[in-house]
Amino acid sequence: MDGRLSLSAQRASLRRLTDSCLPDRDSDITMLAMSNSQERDQEDWEELLRGADPKFKLEEVKRIPGAKLDLIIARWEGGGA
Repeated sequence: MDGRLSLSAQRASLRRLTDSCLPDRDSDITMLAMSNSQERDQEDWEELLRGADPKFKLEEVKRIPGAKLDLIIARWEGGGA
């Protein structure tokens, strides 16, 4: 045994840590640790869309209390189909 933990053991350890220390942030930490992703705020979405193409405009970010996901509404101002 080389002292490394299996993926399932790592997940269990991460879950215990977040449940005991940071119960409100567990999904953020899990998302970062497991998929190298991040939570984005409205400014982050605007920057991401601008980087993809300046013709995208962020209309609204709908945050639903208790939901794990938000609704991102963007508009294309490029004209034509």
